[in-house]
Amino acid sequence: MANYHVPSAKYFLSAACLTLVAMDVGGLWLVYRALDKGATAQAIGIVFLVLFNVVAIRHLLLREPTQISIDDDGSIEFHSPLKTTRGHVMDVTNIVRVEPGKHQINFKSNGWIQYREFPQHSSFLTELRRINPSIEEKVLVI
Repeated sequence: MANYHVPSAKYFLSAACLTLVAMDVGGLWLVYRALDKGATAQAIGIVFLVLFNVVAIRHLLLREPTQISIDDDGSIEFHSPLKTTRGHVMDVTNIVRVEPGKHQINFKSNGWIQYREFPQHSSFLTELRRINPSIEEKVLVI
């Protein structure tokens, strides 16, 4: 069993979450001030902005894996603060570099998952190719 920790994702998550939480606190203060002045429409708009930030924290940031595990039988798990996604290395079709330092693994049946590059990334790719030699590596050109 091989475990890979993604420390850059943990740092990114903590910094991004802290920023969004600070924006939410500021937004709630603005709602209080707007309601105090009788500006209900502005308060409603700010509430929607705060709700958007909560959704961004939950769905965009907390699903990013902080640990990746590959078992000897070829099962692969991506552990994130929100959930654990499981698959099998034999179902991996390709690995795409979507931007510098960020990769996406595409599965035959389960869709895809993105992760940030980490120090043991080359040994991770070697382990994937050992189990499934047909995995292609691509670079997304924008």
